[in-house]
Amino acid sequence: MRIKLASPALAELFSAVLRTHGSWKIVAKTCGVSKRTLHDWRTGKSSISSVIFERLVQSAHMDRKGFKYQVFPN
Repeated sequence: MRIKLASPALAELFSAVLRTHGSWKIVAKTCGVSKRTLHDWRTGKSSISSVIFERLVQSAHMDRKGFKYQVFPN
């Protein structure tokens, strides 16, 4: 499944993730993706896999219930 977040939720999630990891390079490596893919997620250009979304939420010490998002099939 794929997750699509609204802009405010994207900003909130990725700000928290950056604070936790310190750099986008480290976040991309942790997720197993390129910095470009990470950029596409951050800007909302691409949806995020549900597995990666869970990983990002957990790494930011957040609760997924606090986000408004849409779920799409792969």
